Amino acid sequence: MLLRELVSNLPPPVASTDALFRLTTTNGTKTARLLDVSIEPNTILPGDTAHLSVIVDFNERVDRSEFLPSAELIGPNGSVALTVTEKTDESQRAAQRLAFSADIPAPLEQGAWRVNVTFPGQGTHATFFETWGAQ
Repeated sequence: MLLRELVSNLPPPVASTDALFRLTTTNGTKTARLLDVSIEPNTILPGDTAHLSVIVDFNERVDRSEFLPSAELIGPNGSVALTVTEKTDESQRAAQRLAFSADIPAPLEQGAWRVNVTFPGQGTHATFFETWGAQ
């Protein structure tokens, strides 16, 4: 009886990076080593435009148009879909990197705003910016 009380019931540790960064592409799933999501500038006037940058570094060969994340601004009136376009140049493609961007129309009011970027097969990552100052 004492043995049962002393035995750990925690699950065993699992060491695997295979499942962590698997992205769904038009040619199946591929492994990525970096997902970078950023907004520039971080603070803008209400009604101005910020710019979303998304970089995905893959561990294997990937071609343009093989993968496309989606993005949405969570604003004062709910979510607004953003138009994400691929900006990958030849040197990035040769380095197994895809680059994307989107313009973000800032809300007309001051506040902090979230942009969700969804990576098929991986989930959603968030980044933030702020509107501040007079229009």
